[in-house]
This record gives sequence, C-alpha cells and structure tokens, in this order.
Amino acid sequence: MTDLAAVHLSQSRAAPALDYLRKSLVIYEETADERGMARALYGIGLGHRTLGRVDQALEYFNRSLALSQASGASVNNSQTVLILNGIGSIHRYQGRHELALEFYQKSRALSEELNDK
Repeated sequence: MTDLAAVHLSQSRAAPALDYLRKSLVIYEETADERGMARALYGIGLGHRTLGRVDQALEYFNRSLALSQASGASVNNSQTVLILNGIGSIHRYQGRHELALEFYQKSRALSEELNDK
C-alpha cells in the first residue's frame, strides 16, 4: 500500500495517499514492523506537507525519525537520510534556518557515511 501511496503523492494527490498510508501504518503496527511504521509515518508527513499542514508534517517526520533511529538497523539509514531532509525542509519553510541547516547537515553526513561503506 505504501507504493500506491507514493504514486498518488507523485501526482500531487495527497488525500488518497494519506488513506493508503494510514491503512499501511495500522498493518505495520499490528505486525510490529518498525521499519514499515517509520516508512508509513514519513509518507504521512509528506502528505501533510503537500497539503500545507506543516505542523502535522513535522510531527509525523519526528515520529518516523524516532522509530528509524530506535531500530538501529542499517537498512533504515537511507530512510533516515530522507527523514532528516524532510524535517529540515519544514524548519526552512517555517523560517527556522539554523535548525533547518542542522538537519540538512545531519542528513548529508549520514548520506556520505553510507556512500563510504
């Protein structure tokens, strides 16, 4: 379902994307799939950002980041790069440029670390 949501988001159809992502989140929660939950939460954040709901987007991005980092799995590192970028973009949009820069730098550092491995 998250792939269907991604298609809707790429076509700027956030409402149906959010429906798919919320359903996906429930399934991931029921199966205790933290990687899937982090992915769905990130997608929900993207949907809210697309709709201009930046406070909600930031809330979902932060929840996604917490899950992604808590799992500690290396497979989540590329996902964490995206999440950090998403958080940075919200802070930039809200005029918190120093905070945005902090998240962009964290994202870049992790991305460079992944490319070195």
